[in-house]
Amino acid sequence: MIAAAEPKEYIPSGRKIVEEHCGPLNRRADTISSEFLLLDRMKNVNLSADEHFNESWTIRPVCDYRKTKDLNDELLFLEPHIVNSEEELYFSGHTAVWSSKVSETCYTTEDPIKSAFFCTRSFLDPDYNIQNIKSNKNEDNDSDAFKGIAIIDSSSMKVYTKSGEILVTAVESPINKVWITKYCVIFEKEASSSAIVDGHRLPMPRIFSLTHPLDDMFPVLLKSQSLINYITEEEFKIIFSTEESDLMLMFNSRNGKHMVCKLRKATEEETRSVTALYDTSNIAGGIGTHSSIGGFTSLHNSKTQKNNSGRYGSMGNLNVTHTNQSNNYRSSLASLADSFNRNSISMMARKIGECEPSKALVPDLILEQIWTENSSNWNEYQEMASKAFLHNDFVGQQFLCFLLPKCFKLQLLIIERLSSNDMPVFGGVSTIIAKDAVALQKMNMIIVLLPCGTLMIYSGLVAVGKIHVGGILTNIPSALSTPAFPKRSSILPNIASPLVDLKLSEEFHSLSPVHPLQPTNPLRLNNCMSLRDPVGNSLTISFTNGKMYRFELPQMCENPIVKKDLIALRQILPKDAMKILSRWYSIKNSPGARDLSLGREFEMFKNLLFEMIGRPHGVSHSSSSNAITDPKKRRKSENGSDSDWEYLISIKNGNCKFEDDDQEMIQNYHSDAVLFSNIPLIFYSLHLLYEDLKLDISMNNELNALSELLCQLAVDFKLENYRYHYVKDNPQLIYLKSKMEIAQYDSNKLQNKELINQPISIFYEISQLASKKEFKQYPYIPNINLQSKNVFEILAVIFERVKYPSEATIMIKISENYQVTMQNNMKPLSEPGSLHKIVIDTMIRKGITRVHLDRFPIAINYIICQILETVRLNPPIGCNSAAYKLLLRPELYTHAAYMKDDIIARSEKTLIEYDGMENTDTKLLRLRFPDDLRINDVKKFLNSSKPVRIDVVQSPNMSDHDFIEEQEKQLFALCTRTMALPIGRGMFTFRTYYPVLTEVLPIPKLCLTGKESVRGTTVELQQIEVPANMSVWPQFHNGVASALRIATDPQQIDPAYILYNKPKEAEMPPSYAGFLMALGLTSSLKSLSDTYLYDYLVRSEELLSVGLILGMAASYRETMNTKITRMLSVHIESLLPPTAIELDVPHNVQVASLLGIGLLYQKSNKRFIAEALLQEINRPPGPEMENYVERESYALSAGLALGMVCLETGSKDVGLDDLNLPDTLHYYMIGGTKRGLTGVQREKYKLPSFQIREGDQVNIDVTAPGSTLALGLMFFASGNEAVADWMKPPETMFLLDFVRPDLLLLRVIARGLIMWNTVEPTAEWINSQISKSLSKIIKQRPDPDNDDLDHEAICQAYCNIVTGAAMIIGLRYAGTENLIAFRTLKKIITFFLSANGQYIGEYAGKATVESCIVLVLIAASLVFAGTGNLQILRMIRMTRSRIGPQHSSVTYGSHMAIHMALGFLFLGAGRYTISRRPQAIAALICALFPKFPTHSNDNRYHLQALRHLYVLAVEPRLFLPRDIDNGKLVVCKLSYIEFNQKSMVETMAPCMLPELDSLKAVYINDPNYWPVVFERGRNWDQLTEILNGNGCIDIVQKAGCLSHLDDPNRLKSMLALTLTMEEYSNWKVEASNLTSFYNDQMMKSLTEMIMTQEKEKSPLREMILLQIYDCLMRDKTHALGIYISIDNIIQSLSHQKSIKSTDVWQLKILNILMHNRMHKECDSKSSLVSTEILNSLLMKIKSIINNRIEQQKYLLKKFLTQKSLDFLHQEACLPTIEQVLLFTNFFDLPFALFSSLNSENINLLQFIVEYKKRHSTTDTEFLSNLWKIVSS
Repeated sequence: MIAAAEPKEYIPSGRKIVEEHCGPLNRRADTISSEFLLLDRMKNVNLSADEHFNESWTIRPVCDYRKTKDLNDELLFLEPHIVNSEEELYFSGHTAVWSSKVSETCYTTEDPIKSAFFCTRSFLDPDYNIQNIKSNKNEDNDSDAFKGIAIIDSSSMKVYTKSGEILVTAVESPINKVWITKYCVIFEKEASSSAIVDGHRLPMPRIFSLTHPLDDMFPVLLKSQSLINYITEEEFKIIFSTEESDLMLMFNSRNGKHMVCKLRKATEEETRSVTALYDTSNIAGGIGTHSSIGGFTSLHNSKTQKNNSGRYGSMGNLNVTHTNQSNNYRSSLASLADSFNRNSISMMARKIGECEPSKALVPDLILEQIWTENSSNWNEYQEMASKAFLHNDFVGQQFLCFLLPKCFKLQLLIIERLSSNDMPVFGGVSTIIAKDAVALQKMNMIIVLLPCGTLMIYSGLVAVGKIHVGGILTNIPSALSTPAFPKRSSILPNIASPLVDLKLSEEFHSLSPVHPLQPTNPLRLNNCMSLRDPVGNSLTISFTNGKMYRFELPQMCENPIVKKDLIALRQILPKDAMKILSRWYSIKNSPGARDLSLGREFEMFKNLLFEMIGRPHGVSHSSSSNAITDPKKRRKSENGSDSDWEYLISIKNGNCKFEDDDQEMIQNYHSDAVLFSNIPLIFYSLHLLYEDLKLDISMNNELNALSELLCQLAVDFKLENYRYHYVKDNPQLIYLKSKMEIAQYDSNKLQNKELINQPISIFYEISQLASKKEFKQYPYIPNINLQSKNVFEILAVIFERVKYPSEATIMIKISENYQVTMQNNMKPLSEPGSLHKIVIDTMIRKGITRVHLDRFPIAINYIICQILETVRLNPPIGCNSAAYKLLLRPELYTHAAYMKDDIIARSEKTLIEYDGMENTDTKLLRLRFPDDLRINDVKKFLNSSKPVRIDVVQSPNMSDHDFIEEQEKQLFALCTRTMALPIGRGMFTFRTYYPVLTEVLPIPKLCLTGKESVRGTTVELQQIEVPANMSVWPQFHNGVASALRIATDPQQIDPAYILYNKPKEAEMPPSYAGFLMALGLTSSLKSLSDTYLYDYLVRSEELLSVGLILGMAASYRETMNTKITRMLSVHIESLLPPTAIELDVPHNVQVASLLGIGLLYQKSNKRFIAEALLQEINRPPGPEMENYVERESYALSAGLALGMVCLETGSKDVGLDDLNLPDTLHYYMIGGTKRGLTGVQREKYKLPSFQIREGDQVNIDVTAPGSTLALGLMFFASGNEAVADWMKPPETMFLLDFVRPDLLLLRVIARGLIMWNTVEPTAEWINSQISKSLSKIIKQRPDPDNDDLDHEAICQAYCNIVTGAAMIIGLRYAGTENLIAFRTLKKIITFFLSANGQYIGEYAGKATVESCIVLVLIAASLVFAGTGNLQILRMIRMTRSRIGPQHSSVTYGSHMAIHMALGFLFLGAGRYTISRRPQAIAALICALFPKFPTHSNDNRYHLQALRHLYVLAVEPRLFLPRDIDNGKLVVCKLSYIEFNQKSMVETMAPCMLPELDSLKAVYINDPNYWPVVFERGRNWDQLTEILNGNGCIDIVQKAGCLSHLDDPNRLKSMLALTLTMEEYSNWKVEASNLTSFYNDQMMKSLTEMIMTQEKEKSPLREMILLQIYDCLMRDKTHALGIYISIDNIIQSLSHQKSIKSTDVWQLKILNILMHNRMHKECDSKSSLVSTEILNSLLMKIKSIINNRIEQQKYLLKKFLTQKSLDFLHQEACLPTIEQVLLFTNFFDLPFALFSSLNSENINLLQFIVEYKKRHSTTDTEFLSNLWKIVSS
């Protein structure tokens, strides 16, 4: 009988919550008018009883797989802690409750809830592979996004996730049941009639699958033998499914048979054979619809069927035999159609005949019938099973169990599966009598309720025992009335009569003044109705009176040694494992045996094992354990005996000898015991387990119990070698005296006796590896000594004894007949790498981490850590994160495991007024610019939210009216600059803000007011006349700048956030249009659906359409997305058919659409798009009012778009040859006679324009800018000199008169784009762009009065050519910080600034000079983008200060260009720079077109919205180091190598790296920090990912070093490191000197503890100080544990305390390593511990042992001569025995070496010499020690 825990009455936690819940809101009343409200209420009056809803609940476990990661899945039932807690899903009426121990959540629906279930990970995560669940238990499988529940009512299914997401799927047909499967959720519809179509009766499917809440539902097929069809019959019932298997149990009520089906992916042939039958076009022509499948419709159809087909892992790989469908098959289907459910697939939602014929949707899954009940298994009533479940027994055999409640039978179907992908094979069906049954999956048990009311435990077909539930009576006559929960005596066996017990109970309670409560209806198990809710080791019992009680069954074991022993026995004894485990569970958990100590539990296991191998009880006498007691006794006797006291007195008096008074009891083993023949195999496997546990120092204290068991068997079998092996580990075992004998005729029954000839010692084998002596493979048995296998393989590779790790071990394979064979492991096919790489890869593959290393013994820990230490200083590049974590390189680990959330430190919160730049005051800026306040100036320059300062002074003769007018004039001039600030602010604050996605994005106001400096009064624009709507476009730029601050991952920006920021006004403000465009530029608009796009565009608001079109095109750039193409084509007339309806599209929207087409089809060379854009460049005006204003911007956008589409194409694309693009563009550039129109719109422009007369010539004022830049982009970096010559400035003055001067600037830019690789940042290259004649005239400076030259044209041409050359230098060297380019551009700016009053300035004009100044300033800022160069900032400060009537040439466009230059200089607050990819250069050409607007509403030559396209050229290349210990940003030395350079460039980080494509490697080679290397082809992707994610490069500071901020000159660091040099290291250290080297709190506490003991000058303190100093100065604090462990051994030896044999072995292995000079391969820097210190410690240990060996020479000599160890306990006490065993173990003295010799007649010295000859590998040290012992 098995005692269960005390039962507790169970009430679902959700029941009370639902009773107190208010219920659903009556939203229907809100929709009823007031006059009908009373009538509606009267209709709903119900005079009957209250509405009653059925309740239901489900309980599931919350498991922690991390606690069981060391066990296979089939061994989890042995794990003591499996289930941490439970969570419950309860629903009743309109409310569902999801509750656990820590939280509870209520969900309410308007309609009553029909069903609810927990959602599986595979149902919520489309990309989740169900096959990888158990292989990745340590990963984050518990993400809140994939935890949820589903609630089904009459109209929909709602899925609620823990993360707050709600997914809704419409339900148009009632659902009967829901089944959770491995791949999807199966819905079983309620029965309904068939569909009748033109007299044809069409049976409809009933079973549907749903793989994701947002997918469509598909009908499920059923395959039986060769017949395939939908499941339409009501007779087919699903009984069982589970998320852990692909098997389903069904019942066919027609023939009364159960059948098992396998759920898998349907093949194409299977789906075709069925869908052809259900094609409505074959049944009745013209009938069909597009309604839902079987009544289900998904509200969000985000997946396609093609995507769904790849989500089932190995389901589609099964080999299935298919047969063609015949007419016989069709007739057989017709015979089954009478019982089909009749819901139509294709005719549900619409009237028949309203649409074209449609075909049924293709099924996705199929149920393949793989087993059917035999006729002999039919039951009389053809009963259907009420429940079913899968069950694995103790030995891993799987069963499919289903319950027949009327027959009281539980059927168990055996399942054999060779692998997870194979088709299962079914065995026979067995029966267990049962009224009800449930499976405890985690315990591999079945709880069976017998018809008589008894609870039984089964594992498979084996009955484990009865369950005793305290407080619930078993089958006792009901006449006896006893309390429901009896006293403690009720758990004892029912020996006395119940009447006597009742009488005694009454007499006992008569003594008490308080009488017990007497229940009227006692609980009895024969009143038990059912079992339910099995979770972990708990289940619920339901009684007929409605009460439920929940109780727990005890665990299989709690002692870790017992657990491992059971695993070992299960592994080696597959036939008898069931008996062992069943017996153990019933004995361990018998009534009265609860709350056992770990020692008592192992004692019970030992008794069971001895009993099953035939060893009688009561023969074991050990000093380390008490005699075996009755398992039902709760406590052992605590009374001692006289012998105990005498023993203590004898120890005190030194009389340690014992007389062997007790006679040895000689008994025989029972050879008829179950496991008698397998004693050698059991002994051998437990011995391997014992050796395996030695490798875990945390298990040392538990090993004594196992060693006692093994030593007892060794004594019984007279295995002295084994006995000596265990006695060395536990000297108390020397007193084991009981002996057993096996009869001679019984010994032949023992199998595998050869396994136990010699004991295997893991430490001995490791020492053999280390000493380079004889090597043999180490045996291992799976699941028993896996740790030994792993450690031995790693050490064999380290000591270079094997080439592959698997060669070091050999697997012991045990057959079903218990025959043992040795099997070598498979060798890998790949060649091994370096030793270090093999070791690291092996450790990662075997899951060995630093935590495991810390649990290894000292020597093994030291050997492996030393190998890792040699790699730690120079780690391999390109390893995964696990390797770097193993090497203790946290900074490299963060690089390899970089996540985008690990971003640059977010800006600090400030309390200043909101201006859109609060989040830029970061530690980064203070680190990059620590010496000045330039950031404050930048913020002041770009602040547009504060009133400007008006400083007009009123003169005495100025009236107040004139004074106010002068103030407003100054305000207007300042507002012109203020309106230009947002573009620059958007650059400065680019991606610096992480908003809360549930809050509205704050947009700073654009303040166009002023404040008087003296009186502080507000000045507004009221008196003077200003342009109408002058702040519209500035507001648009302000919205763009605000949204560009968002640094959140674009994937996290969903439509909800976009709509949440949508203003409430009827007309959208310009700032929201800018907001949309900015989100598009950062690729955050992809989540917008077509509905939202239509809602925005249908408003026909110009700015909103411009922002949305450009944003969507930028988000989908280079994708050729058809949806966006259609959206853009609506606004471009040439992309519409001739018969399309003419739309009144605003001009700016058409311009934006043209450029959007260029972005969408960038580098695509699409012929149709290129042809249309080419025609749009020369689109004529008219014929009426169309295209007659601002034609220049339209043609320019068409040219830029064409250049993007054909970017870098040149003449390579043959498909564009017939368009003759270069010649046509050249024709548009230089002009000529108009050619005939082509294209779909040619008929429209036959008539000339009524407004504009252009004549017969091409208007190059319109076409030249776009065509020039289109040629430059088309032949970008091609070096085509023929096309480049078209762009040369005219050579003569005559030709110069035919070219507009500003077009020369564009030609120079286009020429530079074509000859990209020849651009040089020198003044000579700029001069080479100017024609000789023009250059000569400029140098001569002719007198205007004496010649006929057009000096204005000459000077303007010169200025534009120089400016164009400067612009191309800025583009060519953007982001490079090229000093030569900077000096060249600085000279040009200085030249133009000083041009006033000179020849150039006088004739070129102020407007031309001003345009040249701002363009060259932009070029200079491009070169130093993101660097914050101070000299350029000073130029910007000067140029932006030009305000007022004296600077009339400084327009709105000038301020825009100046502040764009400022934005480039501090791009992204110093985080970003400019890329030079072709796409980036094209975007910059669009954004920096050298024709800036003259006023805020000017879009004539260039659409202002295009100025923001610079975002597409931004690139993060900031190398930002961060100290990983304190998380602070630091400064360090950085070096990199470029491809075209041999020398290494050194700089200081943080800095902007050159373009990553030009770099070979990046190094952090700072002496204050550990080195970090990024090399191309190895770990270059890590650097790229970190930079793209705005991440930090984590580095680790070396010990004793300070950062560059604390120690700029490294003087303090060098002083601290002086004492750490090898030649200056001393052996006397002061504790106060250690404070310079640590940052760790643990080391700080250790140092403080030592400093408090300053007065004590003990050797231990000095040694610890020396060790701490050695670890700290070499950054090896992880080696301190090795020092301390050896120190502990020394202290134990010094105080004559006993030390464990494991520690002795560690000293021996370390000694071998020192002899073999393991350190010779590594220098002092890579040595884990100091060689000198380690040598000194070992020498000290040897000295202690050698000094004591003289005291025990007599016993040691006897040890060498005796054949038995009995002399030890006869002649010595326990401390002396421990000393003797210590010496024998340390000196490797073989037991009974001289036992066969007569020591009186032999020369021992001669014997030792002869021994040396025969054992040539014997150490001289061993022989020396041996001679010391025997020579006395």
